[in-house]
Amino acid sequence: ILKKGDIVSIDTGVKLDGYYGDSAITVPIGEVSEQTEKLLEVTKGALELAGRLPEAIEQYHTALALSPNDYEPQFALGRALLRSNNAAGAEEHFRAALETKSDSAPAKLGLAKSLFEQKKYGPASDEFAEYLKANPGDSGTHFQRAEALLDADRLDEALAELDRSATSGPPAPEALKMRGEILMRQKKWPEAATALKQAMSAAPHDNEIPAWL
Repeated sequence: ILKKGDIVSIDTGVKLDGYYGDSAITVPIGEVSEQTEKLLEVTKGALELAGRLPEAIEQYHTALALSPNDYEPQFALGRALLRSNNAAGAEEHFRAALETKSDSAPAKLGLAKSLFEQKKYGPASDEFAEYLKANPGDSGTHFQRAEALLDADRLDEALAELDRSATSGPPAPEALKMRGEILMRQKKWPEAATALKQAMSAAPHDNEIPAWL
């Protein structure tokens, strides 16, 4: 007999033409203890980390149905959908997460990445900028914002953002290559050639760079 505070696991399997498939979901009955709730959250996260994304997404959907106004299931579902290459679905849930917790840097970054994957480069660059206000030292995100700005044809901004992505040590080949592409599109031919020659020296197997030169 089920009672409030229990958790129920439903596991289904299908065998068809020699193929097997299964799906499982765990749901709480009414309110559960804090310890049980934590166990369910850890289980969903473990499924995602193990690469079992369809099952994790199913669990997150269930959690969201039970707590539609909570930040955590909205954000977790957005993250899992983005990892599943469903950028449009991820965008929806990252936006919903931000409605609940407007200062969430991880949700801002997730939203920016989901927009970037949909080739919405202008809005993506703006969301990257929002994230970077709280995390100015994230060089990888500066670089990705530079990519978004380049694809949005905002070349001066892209070059400035690329400079902000620089870290100590020699420039990475992809940074040199991007610099060369930006300078080419700005028709700054000598500076573009210098950057591309440096990129070719750093990445001699990149066949695209000699074609640009």
